[in-house]
Order: sequence, then structure tokens, then C-alpha cells
Amino acid sequence: MAQRTLTRGSQGEDVRRLQLVLKQANYDPGQADGIFGERTENAVTDFQRDHGLEADGKVGPKTWGALTALHPTPGAARGRSLHIGLNFVDDAAYGMTVPPLRGCENDARDMTALAQAQRFESRIMLNGQATASNVIEAIRDVARELESGDFFFLTYSGHGSQMRDATGEEPDQLDETWVLYDRQLLDDELSALWGEFRPGVRIMMLSDSCHSGTVSRDVVFAYKAFAASFQEARDVGFFLDTPIPMLTTRSAPGWDEVEQSLREVMPTVVAQLQGDRAAEEVQAPEVDHYVDLVLTQLEDDTRMMAVSEFSDTGAVVLDQSPITRNLPPEIAHADQVARWREYSEVKKEVRNAKPPQASVLLISGCQDNQLSLDGVKNGLFTQRLLETWSNGRFSGNYRELHRQIVASMPPQQTPNYFWDTNPPSVAFELQRPFTI
Repeated sequence: MAQRTLTRGSQGEDVRRLQLVLKQANYDPGQADGIFGERTENAVTDFQRDHGLEADGKVGPKTWGALTALHPTPGAARGRSLHIGLNFVDDAAYGMTVPPLRGCENDARDMTALAQAQRFESRIMLNGQATASNVIEAIRDVARELESGDFFFLTYSGHGSQMRDATGEEPDQLDETWVLYDRQLLDDELSALWGEFRPGVRIMMLSDSCHSGTVSRDVVFAYKAFAASFQEARDVGFFLDTPIPMLTTRSAPGWDEVEQSLREVMPTVVAQLQGDRAAEEVQAPEVDHYVDLVLTQLEDDTRMMAVSEFSDTGAVVLDQSPITRNLPPEIAHADQVARWREYSEVKKEVRNAKPPQASVLLISGCQDNQLSLDGVKNGLFTQRLLETWSNGRFSGNYRELHRQIVASMPPQQTPNYFWDTNPPSVAFELQRPFTI
């Protein structure tokens, strides 16, 4: 849906996000409390005056557009995209026959068409073209070319997998991977590649694969933030009076109390995790990011609990023979054993990679502990995304795109929304998706 016009007296999440964007643009709206008061109106008016807009204090389409623009010259940003689709891989490289998929090539072609309609310069890699070295070099080519304000759009459709962490750095002892034509590409490798992009570049990634919730990065810090804040939430006891099955959606009774309590403890949690920081130094976007991480995990966990209860009574009827985009466990294990030294060396090579300075946003087909369904024409996640996008008729922002896709998905496959940027870019998030 279209972004509503905000004026003095408006309240809600979109007002709070407006306040965050104003702060990032160095216009002080006061506390990001979701209430459009005098101080927020003054910040809006100052921004409008400085950017040649009518200084009426109202945030309509023109002001929203100016606030969320990341490049100072309209039309000057460049867009590059890369679309990877593997219906099959090299069986010899993996030591046994890997079950083929059906919709991945179509996913890559359809996402290429979407990108080209949005005026990206696009490249597609299918099956044997998508070797690990080719994919890495293609991403590096883009990193060398793009400047601040430019946009890299990356999509992957194929098998996803998890392997035992070769270095012991992952909190769940697992690395998430893309199953490319000749070997698995580790999440650590993708994270290292983001560090090669210049500050200010926008990176949007879609991953329609199994175990893809955080495949864009090393998840250590995010996991620690979740675990610590969740434990503090348990300690203060604000879940005790809220029945867990009632928390399967954020509109359910009890969510406001949960979120408010998390917001109170999160600055302390993040400060402790990062070390040598005071809680008051933690910025609002950081708090938003980790509160959302905890709430999303809680929502997913309780939804799965509810699904399990319904399944026991026969109320949920699932496809009895679904095709999922996961590397079968016996193949994943055999591949890791056969190439243990290779994967260990890869982990060591990227261990000290430069942290990302670009803004990196991932919307994935499922959570790390879930499987993504393949289809006859497209993967289920890609199908729902294309339906939501509706040939460009969708007019919301990235969070709204994600929420609408989630609403159309079965509960056992919950697309993830994940920032590999600290703090996340609120301005990027509020843009219309796939807009250069």
C-alpha cells in the first residue's frame, strides 16, 4: 500500500521511522516515539526548506521521496543485478547424485526480467555457469564498479544447506551455504564480499533456498543479541502472564507489552555485547534492529508451536510429497567430509575480512531452521514475491513487501528479513523495492 501523508498529530510506526530518517539526515525530531509533534514538524520544515520543497511541515510523496533518496542527484545512481539459478549441479563434484530442482532457472529468468524492468543492468548465471569462483568474481566485479548511492540487486535460487562449522565460531555450530555448481559457498564468504563494496552502496539480496534466513552473513553478533535480550526478557518475567499460543502474530494481545519491555532492556544488552559502550550511546536504529530480531524469532517459534498443535489434531493438511530446496543430509555430510580441509581454509581466509560498509538487506525464502519449497514453475517464495510485486504495481517499502509475502506463505516456511548492517539503513528500508 502507498505511504500515508504524515502531519502534526499523526502517530504510529511510520511516524517513528520518519523520525529515524530525519535523525540520519541530521535533522533532530526529538525522541523517536512515533508521535508527530512540534519538534518533528520543525525538523521536517527545515529539511523541506534545505531541499527546495514547500516548507509546509507535511510529509507527502515528495518529502518521503527526498528523505529516502540516497544519491544527491536524481537518476545518477547506477543499478547492477546478478541472478543465479541452479536446477542441477555437478554430481561428480559432490560425490553422488544431487536431486534436481524444477523452478530455479525460471526464478532467475523472472527476477532478471523484474530487474531489467526496473532499469538494472543485469547478468544471469544458470547451472554450470554458477561455479563458486564465477559467482565470487561476478560479485567482485560489481563491487569494484559501484560507488556510494549505487544499487546491487542479487538473487539466488537453488539448494541451500548447512554444514558443521569448521572453526567453532558459529553459535549454533552450523554454517549456512548456497549449493553452487561445483561446491558450497559459505555465508562467511558472502559476508566477506560485502566488505569489498564502498560505503553508501545499497545491496538487496533475495535467497530462495533452504536454511537461508541469515545466509548473507556470519550470524555471531545477531545471535548473541537475540539470545541475551531474550534471556533478559525471560528474567524480567514479562512473558509469564502471556499465553505463548496467543503470540503467533504481532497483532495478538500481549505483543505491545513484549515490545516495550524489549526496548527498555535492549540498549543495555547491545552495549554489553559490543563492549566499552554505555547504554545511552546505543542508537535507535540499533535498538529497532535487535528488537525486531527477537520479536521475529519469537513470532516464528510460537507460530510453529501452534502449527504443531494443529497438526496433532489433523487440522493442517500439507503436501505429502513436497520438493524442498535442501541438499540431502547424507550428501551434505559426505561433501563436508571429503572437502573438510578446503572449507576450513575458506573460513580462515575470510576470518579477518573487512566488515560491510554498504547497506546489505536480505529477504530470504525461509528461516535458518526451515526448508524452502520448490514448485513446477517457480519456488514458492519467488512465486509469492512476484505475485506481491504484481508487475510493479506494489507501492510499499521493503518491510511491507516482506510482510505481505509472509502473509501469503504457509506457516512452516516463513521468509526472513535480515540486515547485515549495523545500524540498518532506515532510508534504504523505506524506499520502494528495487528502485535505483
